[in-house]
Amino acid sequence: MLTDCRMREMDGHEIAELFRQKEQYLGKAPIPIIAVTGAAMKGGRDYCLSKSMSDCITKPITLDKFKTVIRRWMS
Repeated sequence: MLTDCRMREMDGHEIAELFRQKEQYLGKAPIPIIAVTGAAMKGGRDYCLSKSMSDCITKPITLDKFKTVIRRWMS
């Protein structure tokens, strides 16, 4: 699942945490949740991972970056 980190009502971090809670409650394996963010600053990836995201891709997204991240989670 791809989710933007900055949305109006609920940001991607909150969505990821809700998904993780539901997966745990249902006893399901975690699905990959990939954060899409404009924050390319140092520590941004670590922050996303600490907020229940599986991975992170920064904007602007190129086809090569997108393929690399998706392939990482398709195996």
